[in-house]
Amino acid sequence: MMPVQRQRPVMSNGPPGSCIGCDSDKCTTYVTIGTTRTKALIDTGANISVINRNLLDRTSYAKVPLQPGAMKQVIAANGNHVQVLGKLSITLHVGNKQFTQTVHVLDQLHHSLILGVDFMKKNGAFINFQDCTLELKDNPNIVLSSITLNSGLVRTKKVSVSKQDEDSTVLLEPLDAPPQFLQNVVVAKCLVKIHNGKAHLRLLNPTATDIKLRPHKVIAKVSHVNTEEIHSIDDKQSADTPSFSPTTKSKSDDMTFDLSSACLTSIEKQKLLAFLQKNRSIFANSLKELGCTHLYNHHIETVPGAKPFRSPPYRQTPKVRAEQDRQVKELLDNDIIEPSCSNWASPVVMCFKKSGEMRMAIDYRK
Repeated sequence: MMPVQRQRPVMSNGPPGSCIGCDSDKCTTYVTIGTTRTKALIDTGANISVINRNLLDRTSYAKVPLQPGAMKQVIAANGNHVQVLGKLSITLHVGNKQFTQTVHVLDQLHHSLILGVDFMKKNGAFINFQDCTLELKDNPNIVLSSITLNSGLVRTKKVSVSKQDEDSTVLLEPLDAPPQFLQNVVVAKCLVKIHNGKAHLRLLNPTATDIKLRPHKVIAKVSHVNTEEIHSIDDKQSADTPSFSPTTKSKSDDMTFDLSSACLTSIEKQKLLAFLQKNRSIFANSLKELGCTHLYNHHIETVPGAKPFRSPPYRQTPKVRAEQDRQVKELLDNDIIEPSCSNWASPVVMCFKKSGEMRMAIDYRK
């Protein structure tokens, strides 16, 4: 949604003797062509979009060859016949949205840029004269009809999806920069099929108040999905699948995966379990099963010229000290750490987790 300002119309491309009413109010909005910013007229009376040659010469399209125009001349609001120099396709930005539009180039034009009916039809423009705003849909886009999301409610809503083939599989995702009315709405990623230009989208209102979503609003983005790249999880593996064998310690063959709360069918759970067990070597049940890498040697960078610093250990309660000693011994037993005679030393801090357990950390602040 972008604000527009009222302005008088300046041209028409109708047949000889016809032009739009010069007393009608029109709308303008700022657009950017490359690095050039200008005010464009949104003209519902112009069948084509046109650009002033002077503006074109200030953009990166100045040296782009013009193609023959769809017409040789247009009629300005004052009745003068204006020659069409040609046409070309430009990329322009309206707000944070990008559009590609074919424009006809004129030498004489009282406005730098006019976006006509061709632009509005192509981008599904919706003009709200009450609050003087112009809504341009993303291309492609997902448009929502009016809906109320009750507090804490998850709803599956049918939405309109433009420019997608019937029965095509698409991915619906949240917008990269959600508008204000979507700030408190969670939009789920959904892999869906298009039927009659419609699809289903999952929406969640996590707040304590109801949220009203008005119609004709873009609430998600859509991308085409190649169904040939979607595969079921099964026991079949390609013979040429590359494998990686890190240096690992011996692992027990048995490992339990809890899928009781997974949203999967029994068959899907069986397939997933088989897949996980087949790749058992990449999981660790305990510190004993953690592997080592020879691909990288760890270094701690210090400030140039810094002198070694040794800080004494912090005082701890007997209970905390016992847990610290236990964790240190576990790390030593599993060859994760080793005794050191370094001139650098920092104290250990035992941090409490939400579960009440303690984890070991190092205080490197000094």
